[in-house]
Amino acid sequence: MDDKYIGGEAASPGSDGYIAGGAQPGNKQAAPAEQPSLETELQQVTAAGGLSAVPPHFEDKDGYWKTILSANPFEALYLDYRQYAVITPETVKKNYDALTAFWMGKGKLLTGGAREKIKARYGEDTVTNAVKLLDAAYQKLKTKEGIDLYYREIDRKRYTEGLKSVEELVDISLEDGEFTKQEAARIISKAVKHGLTETEIRSYLLALIKDKGFKPRNTKQVTEEFEGQWMTDERWKTAQSRTTIWLDHSVSTLEETGEVTFNHKEKAFTRLSGANYLPVVVSQLTNNTDKGFEYEEIIRGENDREKRFLKVVYRLNPSLPFLLEEWPYPDIESLLADTATDYGLFTSAAASYKAGHLHIWLKETDPENAAKLTADTQHKNFLTFLYRVNKTHPFYLNGEKFDTPKQLAERAKYEAGLWNKIAEAMMNGQLPAWLEGIGRLEWIQQYNQKLEPVLNASYYQDEDKRLAAAQTFIEVIAAQTPQPVIASEPAALELTAIEGSKLFQHTFKVKLSDWGFTKAVVYLDKNIEGIWLNEKIISLHSLYGTTEKVVTVSVDALKLVKDKLYNVNIIIATPYQTVALPVKIKIVFPKKAFIAQLLKYAAFGALFFGIVRYLLGAVTGFNTWLAQDYHFYTYTSLATPSEYLPPKYFLFFVILLVLLGGLIASFSIIKKGEKL
Repeated sequence: MDDKYIGGEAASPGSDGYIAGGAQPGNKQAAPAEQPSLETELQQVTAAGGLSAVPPHFEDKDGYWKTILSANPFEALYLDYRQYAVITPETVKKNYDALTAFWMGKGKLLTGGAREKIKARYGEDTVTNAVKLLDAAYQKLKTKEGIDLYYREIDRKRYTEGLKSVEELVDISLEDGEFTKQEAARIISKAVKHGLTETEIRSYLLALIKDKGFKPRNTKQVTEEFEGQWMTDERWKTAQSRTTIWLDHSVSTLEETGEVTFNHKEKAFTRLSGANYLPVVVSQLTNNTDKGFEYEEIIRGENDREKRFLKVVYRLNPSLPFLLEEWPYPDIESLLADTATDYGLFTSAAASYKAGHLHIWLKETDPENAAKLTADTQHKNFLTFLYRVNKTHPFYLNGEKFDTPKQLAERAKYEAGLWNKIAEAMMNGQLPAWLEGIGRLEWIQQYNQKLEPVLNASYYQDEDKRLAAAQTFIEVIAAQTPQPVIASEPAALELTAIEGSKLFQHTFKVKLSDWGFTKAVVYLDKNIEGIWLNEKIISLHSLYGTTEKVVTVSVDALKLVKDKLYNVNIIIATPYQTVALPVKIKIVFPKKAFIAQLLKYAAFGALFFGIVRYLLGAVTGFNTWLAQDYHFYTYTSLATPSEYLPPKYFLFFVILLVLLGGLIASFSIIKKGEKL
């Protein structure tokens, strides 16, 4: 069996032999607009004064109906709590009424014929308890006092959970008695990701380090509060006693050494080319020769100078940022936030991952995200890592950004130019990495199951399989996308008056009912000599305008028995369905042809004998039709031979030979002309 058009870390078939090609796509149609994110949706609904009815996409399988399960009463009522100041009790009631009507309608369906469908989409418990959950949320927010109260409660919880998310990182950063701007940047980035504002976390950190006895030791003018080399008194004394020179700069800690190395890369390359320099500095700063040997092993064990540099720098100072296209990133989250909007940066990040540079950085600085790295470093592996870190990161298909698989699938329904790109991305494992990363393994399973019949169809060539792979992706992900359906027109053929005198041909159409691409094999279910089809395999593709094919049934009447009824089925089989077109064939006596042949050869005979008579008159000089005064064989018993033979009698024998020759030649001519 052919390899499936899918990839992943475990296995993938690769893309050899599946080169994109084919006709150019036809006219594009407008793809449906992608729905906004939940956060944007709630902001818009709240700013508009509430709901009049639930949005059209609300009840989709992956729609925002799941807000009913939120512990946040604002979200349960489809409101943005951050806009509490403009939310009125009337807005709350308006949303409550619209949502209650929706869920009560689903409750009625749960008791009817659509029960299983409703259970599968929403869950029985969700539908059963939805109105109760709405009531509970409404009771909390039905007054202005309630709106203010629950806003403060939710906001307080947000602030507390935001601080808790960075608590461990803060403790680690302050443990050595020094707090650097790089450490501050990492903490701020993570806190913002978990709901705090930058102002909130900065104020918190500044108050905390002052409370713990940290003081700014840098006497130079700084532009940012955490650039001041914050240290405790004890840490400052230690730093002062162990000061040394590295790359022409005074350093007193490993962190400072790392920062100097980081900022003077080209000079550092020469110092790190051998193990004679840095290990000595490390031993002096730490008063520990074993620590110096640790760096000696790093330098001697890595031949690639870029990797050696990164290993040394991030071992010396894990709080240093990662440079990508000369932009410093304090953590992987902020880096991937920018790759989500900049394809050039995305490709650079993928190249850094392939080179192993991101691995070095994360293993030294971020154990949590380092655990999400993959052993292989191909592009699909980078995507696997990326979506482990950031599930909402968009997907780039040949440089074009798609925020969700549904957005891509809906676009591809109307743009044939995307099909080969989708097939390639499925084959090389990139799209599967995206689907797996966002938690949609069931889509991958459905894709494999639906594609299986195509891969087993021997009449599908490589390019056809590419199109089928793209179509299967669309079917699985895009809403209400059926498999391609074909039909014959007409649904049956009755050819029961075929005259048995010549080759007979009749046509029918194979039509694609709606949308998509398919190939079909066309054949007769019985092998009858004298009946055949002009097409064996046909292709239909709605986006290329090929929605129907004309097929010809040919019948050689001379090879069939007259007056016998032949029943045969024309089978049109695709990987998705089989259509049988019943055909009745009967050969009858060719009355019309028989009469036509009689008339034809009577005319030919009359013409032939007329020509012979004309020639006879022409060569003998007698142009009249057997004139009364001329007798060919006039003689008496007393006549001499010259008297009873007609004039020019020898020419009569010549014309006789012409007559006999014409009759003999006509036999061969007729036999050849009638194909006897």
